Amino acid sequence: MPTAKVTLDQTTTPWTVSIDLRPVKMPKNAAPQKIHWRLRGNAAAGQFLPLGGAKPGFSWGAAMPPNDVFTDLSLSAKKKSVSMTDHHPDAQSNGQWVYALNVKVGGVVYTTGATPMIKNN
Repeated sequence: MPTAKVTLDQTTTPWTVSIDLRPVKMPKNAAPQKIHWRLRGNAAAGQFLPLGGAKPGFSWGAAMPPNDVFTDLSLSAKKKSVSMTDHHPDAQSNGQWVYALNVKVGGVVYTTGATPMIKNN
């Protein structure tokens, strides 16, 4: 079960959301696998934005994955983590999907900089 550490990259202008698992690589597995993104370090005092709305805490890029590959997208009660289930049993669920994260820290909203992705291979 991969857990990605989410922090703020202070070397960029403006600062961006940084993810330590780049890309999130998911091997084939007959059982569904959970993926977690957790706020840590200099982002720990913040919160993921709500999952709905104009700038959601998690969103897919232009190419949406098939509906049955990723399910159960959820935001923790304290908004410190986002999770989903990856159904990747065989080659039919292979693919690469770009996503974005949006986090609010100290009243400022930060988003992912370089394009993060999930790779089912």
